[in-house]
This record gives sequence, C-alpha cells and structure tokens, in this order.
Amino acid sequence: MFTADPRLYFDDLYINTSDLIQYVSLDGSIQAVNPSWLRRLGYDSEQLAGKNIYDLIVDGDRERFRAYRTQVVSGQNVDDIEFRFASRTGKLITVEGHLRPFFKNDSLIHTRGVFRDITYRKEKEASLNSAFQRLASFMAHAPSAIVVIDEQQHIK
Repeated sequence: MFTADPRLYFDDLYINTSDLIQYVSLDGSIQAVNPSWLRRLGYDSEQLAGKNIYDLIVDGDRERFRAYRTQVVSGQNVDDIEFRFASRTGKLITVEGHLRPFFKNDSLIHTRGVFRDITYRKEKEASLNSAFQRLASFMAHAPSAIVVIDEQQHIK
C-alpha cells in the first residue's frame, strides 16, 4: 500500500526514467513529453510548441508509424514498434516501444507512447553484422585452407 500520494511516485518515474514518454493528440500534435524525450531528441519545450509528431519521424518510417498509430487508436492490440526519430540536429534516434490510447471520461483524447532509445544497440548490431559479413566473405573466397588453433595450440 502507498504511504504517500501515488502521484509523487508517478511524477518521479515520468521525470527520471530514461525512456522517452510522449502524449500526442489525435491529430498528431505533441501535447507533452518527458525530460528524457527532450534530451535525446535535442529539443526544449518551447521548440516543440505546435510541432506534429509525424514531422519528427524519419520519412522512411513515417507511414508505418501512422498505420501503427491508427491501429492503436482503433482499439487493436498491436505489438511494439521500432522506428526512427530525427533529432533537432539531424541525428537519427532509433527507438522501440508502444503506443496506447488514453481516455478521459470514456473519450479517447490522445495516445501515450513509451519508447526506449536503442540507437547504440542497433549501431553495435550493424557493426557486428558487418564484421561477420567480412569474415564470411573471406572464408568463402580464401585461396587456401584455414586452420583455427586455440590457446593450447589445438586445432579446432
């Protein structure tokens, strides 16, 4: 049981989480974002005034996000989505997470999004994939046999 006002805990979570939280009206206007969202995308509250969420999503991901959001608003149960934001400086920020409809007095008023920045993970995956592809290409085109030896000088 809560010993203090539960809003205190929720306010703390909203302000201090590393996840990006956004509230977006049905027409796409950004209503509120948490500090992590602002930091990751390089904006301050004044710069977001009047912005539409679709303007901040990378062109190649925008229509897929719009279709996903339409499904959420229509009440469909959908899985998480991965897409890219363009930060204020133009850096691409890859996020994954979900939207959920937000109701007040049984009326849908906006969507709430909670996303995790996975840019670093995606960059590392791409780097590992590139290294693997180079190794696979080398192995496929090696002119001679390749012998792998462990630390004890055993052939593997």
